[in-house]
This record gives sequence, C-alpha cells and structure tokens, in this order.
Amino acid sequence: YAAQVPGDIHTDLLKYNLLPDLYFGNNLDHARWTETKDWWYVNDSASPIFAEGQKIILKFHGLDTFATIWLNGAMLGTTDNMFMSYEFDITDKLAVDGSNRLTVRLSAPAYSIHIDPGHRPLSWSPERLFCRKAQMSFGWDIAPRLVTTGIWKPVELLTVDTARIVDFHPVVTDISGGQAEIKLMAEIESIGAAAGEYWLSGSFNGLGWDKKINLFPGANYVNAGIAVKNPPLWQPLGCGEQHLCACSAILRAEGRQLDAVYFKTGIRKI
Repeated sequence: YAAQVPGDIHTDLLKYNLLPDLYFGNNLDHARWTETKDWWYVNDSASPIFAEGQKIILKFHGLDTFATIWLNGAMLGTTDNMFMSYEFDITDKLAVDGSNRLTVRLSAPAYSIHIDPGHRPLSWSPERLFCRKAQMSFGWDIAPRLVTTGIWKPVELLTVDTARIVDFHPVVTDISGGQAEIKLMAEIESIGAAAGEYWLSGSFNGLGWDKKINLFPGANYVNAGIAVKNPPLWQPLGCGEQHLCACSAILRAEGRQLDAVYFKTGIRKI
C-alpha cells in the first residue's frame, strides 16, 4: 500500500478500508490491534547528485516512535523519541548507480515500551510515563485510546558543502530599562572548511547583526549579542499580545552563502 508521509498508519488504513470509521460507535476498540504490530515503510529512489567532498545527510524530522532505519541493507540506527529529529550520514552508503532502498521499521508500541517494575503501581496506562510519545494517544479525558504510529514529519536529504548551521537559537538574558538583551547561539558543523573568511550574520526583529568567525573541522560554537529597545513582548493569553519577532542566521564564505535558517520567536522571561 502507498503510504502518506508525513502521516500516520491509521489514516492510511482508513484510506484503504482496512479500518472502520474510527469516529463511529465503538470502532476505536476494534483498532487496538494496530499497536501490537510492526509497521514497515519502504522507499526506492535514485542517488542524489553531489560533488566530491560534499556530505549527504538523511534527516527524519519526526518518527513515531520506535524506529529502525536501513539504507541498502545497512542499518543506520534506531530511535525512541517522537519529539526529536534524527540525522544519519549516508555519504558512503549511497549506491553510485541505480536505486537506493530506504527501509524504516516502526516497532509495535505494545512491545517496545518497558515499564520500570520498581515504579509505584499505576492503574491506568502506566506505559505513557516510560516513553517519549504523545501522551494523549494512550487515552485522556479529551480522547479515547488510539496509540499512533508513523513517519509523522517530513524526511529530507541535506547536501552539506563546506559547512552548515546545525542549530541556532536566541536566548533572552535580560529585560529591563525598556531594553531586552538577546544572546544568539549557533552550532556550525564544518566538513573541512578551507582557510578564509567566514561570516555568520542575520537579523532579529529588523535589527541586523554579523560576526566574523573561524571554522575548524567538526562542531563550532558561536555566540553573538543584540539589544532590542522597547521590545515587543510575548504575553500569555489574557495578559496581552503574542508578539513574534522574525529571526534569521546566514552562513557565508567569501561572499557565498552556505546555509541559512529563518523562523519567528517571542521575547519573554519568567
């Protein structure tokens, strides 16, 4: 059966009439068997075109939940957290000619969650406490039990040329005197950057910033700072507006853009 990715096995099973309407009567009780099965996703695709010295990364933005991943029969790794993204270097595992087979096995949740026997007795779905998985899928006051399984976020191939931004996030260090101090924190991965000028720059709420950096093979950590006057604060519901500030970081080498990230974030403190 052709599966929807991103998606969930229940929506695919419904599409092919392998499950009854889950919102009718007690049909949810007749879907409990899905959490006792392993589910396999298989994809065949041609090798991406990349130059010598580049790095190819396979990135899963969300796997639900207990996955084992193979590429061309070689195991890449396993996962056990629905809320994390996972990356695998597949540069040396791609078939030079022909097709590549990517296989993902999502193991049965019923047999993959291990409850600590020393934990105090719990009378209602204790497994929810021992897995990094959407808690409400085990049953809640808002919903009956329907334990989810699937590749629930996108999957992508990343081609890394020289260096990339692995992580970038702002941290509010202080708000006082009508001004917010923002610490900009970045992790940059270099895959053998040549000597030369590298710049990390961007903007925060319309204010530009830049920093000249040196890159060494492997992980590089870069910090910068910016001050926002009269900051538009993000407020809890009922206390004010939920202002969001546009934020970006761009990595360049000798004027050539290597990577960039863009998102929105709020200025607030507790």
